Amino acid sequence: AEDVLFTDPLNKFTGIQKYKDNIKMLKDSPLFTAGKMDLHDVKVVDDTRVDTRWTLQMTFKPFPWRPRLLFTGTTKYIMNEDGLVVKHLDEWDSLSNNQPVSFEAVLELVSQMLPDIAGLGARALRGNAPDVAPYTVLRKFGDGIEVRRYGPQRQVVTAAGQVYDKDSYDYATNLLLLYRGDALDAAQNSEKRILQQTEPSLQMDTGNSDSSLAYVLPPGAAPKPNSKELQLIQVPERLVAVGATRGFGSDRGRTEEGLEQQRQYLEAQIAKRGFQVTDRPKAFTLANFADGYEMWLNVDMPDLSFEA
Repeated sequence: AEDVLFTDPLNKFTGIQKYKDNIKMLKDSPLFTAGKMDLHDVKVVDDTRVDTRWTLQMTFKPFPWRPRLLFTGTTKYIMNEDGLVVKHLDEWDSLSNNQPVSFEAVLELVSQMLPDIAGLGARALRGNAPDVAPYTVLRKFGDGIEVRRYGPQRQVVTAAGQVYDKDSYDYATNLLLLYRGDALDAAQNSEKRILQQTEPSLQMDTGNSDSSLAYVLPPGAAPKPNSKELQLIQVPERLVAVGATRGFGSDRGRTEEGLEQQRQYLEAQIAKRGFQVTDRPKAFTLANFADGYEMWLNVDMPDLSFEA
């Protein structure tokens, strides 16, 4: 409608031209570029209201490091008797106060614009392995917790329960290194093909003080391991709850007691939001990156669309 009302946590205005200008600004303007919206669900509430759930991403152009901004949330479209939208009401999952102008929203925006000094420094020191586990963020909460949908992956994994102390960890790590190969040692896989180091490397803890390791294969690569102690597997698409632990000093909490506390906290927080953990009790996955690690819990939710 000509007098459509738009609100989100940062804006409130009326009028179709301002509405169009706002969309254009997010898509490509002096401030933003590469705007992308993933629409996850649409729910027709009644003849006058339609709800949608989405993930919105865009790149902020003025800063040299060009930060990628990401928000998840919902939109309520309110329509008149002619079927024209008279209200477009956005809310972000990360905020407790979505009323414009929300101070929380300003802080969220500013925090995403800051440069990732820890990540840049870690990659300069430890190398920049490609991240080969693409995902879509379905929820981004204010406490740093995310729910992501990971696509199918090929992994080479060590035997379940093989890792239980430092020596067994080093042994399993070496098996995966030999599988990949390098400039000095021939790759011990069916194609004798040297494979690049990738991120994340995974450690799957059973909850019984033992675990297994996994190497995530780069796209297009699937040579079988020569060692009978390794297995090539296909991991299907899945939902993963992720705790916010990457960054400078994150490894300080990587003790048995610290990891148990992180798992309990992550499970409790996502349970409040309607997600159910599908891992065994006390089980979790550590996803290791150059700048620290993330804790992953496999989750499910009967209705992923509009629950908080």
